[in-house]
Amino acid sequence: MAYDLEAGAGDCSLLIDNKWRPAADDSWAPVLNPVDESVVGRHAVATVADLDAALAAAAKGFQTWRATPPAARSKVLRAAAALQRSLGPQAAPRPPILRR
Repeated sequence: MAYDLEAGAGDCSLLIDNKWRPAADDSWAPVLNPVDESVVGRHAVATVADLDAALAAAAKGFQTWRATPPAARSKVLRAAAALQRSLGPQAAPRPPILRR
């Protein structure tokens, strides 16, 4: 997916426990275009409660990963690497501002 500066960045929520959500207190901060400082979107501002939820989700995920046999973990990581290689620059396109 290409980044479209003209369309704007839109909203960027928090990904916690595999779910996109706004901040616990619903606070947002602007996303600025570094060239002209115009507002192109907004992002959620995490609270202490959001950080606690993220840490709890990470601990839960680590326990699942830790219980996964090494051969299965290797298979997951190799599949992720193959996907990354197959996508090439599409996986993480550079914003138009940074393209030459």
